[in-house]
Amino acid sequence: MTITERAAISLAEEFGRASIPEWDEWGCVVEITKKYHLPGYFICIYPPSNPDLRLGGNAPILVDKESGTCRFSKGRQELLSPYSD
Repeated sequence: MTITERAAISLAEEFGRASIPEWDEWGCVVEITKKYHLPGYFICIYPPSNPDLRLGGNAPILVDKESGTCRFSKGRQELLSPYSD
């Protein structure tokens, strides 16, 4: 069964909060991006809500569409496929 985008955002937020000590301080907000495509995963970014903060080099959180398992991307090469339907 495939998880919903809403569930993926919730799982990515839980993963991010557990993995990044400054998550709440930065006010990170999870969004699913369609800029890149990786089959079988939702790709989540987490820009800070504070406009004075900019995160550089933060790896997107990948959420497996079947299991809901989260992990950080392994780098740009993994995400270079343009999104297409």
